[in-house]
This record gives sequence, C-alpha cells and structure tokens, in this order.
Amino acid sequence: MPSDRDTLLSFGFEEARVDWALKATAGRGLQPAMDHILENEGKPIPDNTSTQSDQPKGEDVDEDEDMKLALSMSQEGGQEAKVSLFTHILGI
Repeated sequence: MPSDRDTLLSFGFEEARVDWALKATAGRGLQPAMDHILENEGKPIPDNTSTQSDQPKGEDVDEDEDMKLALSMSQEGGQEAKVSLFTHILGI
C-alpha cells in the first residue's frame, strides 16, 4: 500500500506542498492532508528549510520528538494545548 505522501504525489500535488500538508496535519492521514492542500491552494509554502544554526541558541530542536508529543497530545489533550504545540512546531 502506498504511503499518504506517495498517494498525494500521484494526484499531481507538488512535493513541497505535500510535505507541508503532512507536517501541518501531524500525519493524521490522507484526508486531512488533502484538505490542507486544497484549503491552502495558492498560498505560499512556508520555508521550513531552516538549519540548526537558524534556531535560537540553547534550544535543542528535535522534530521527531515534537511530532511524537503532538500526536500524543492530540489523542489526550485539549484543543488549546494542541494549537499551542502545533504553532510551536510550525514556528508560527
């Protein structure tokens, strides 16, 4: 079975937009990612190519750990906690 990323790419969406959608929806599946792509059609894709040197000093950035925490919170936390964490992860 193809991954959600492969499926979205096979639909003709551009790679950067697919990656943005999957990250923004915290891997919740194909439909949320597709909804994100369609809702943000025409909007510029955020530049998430920052390097470790772009991060504030003293801040250890581990996106995998952030994603695990986000998924955990989405299953048990309240809406305010989810929004706070996702804005932190996305750097908004």
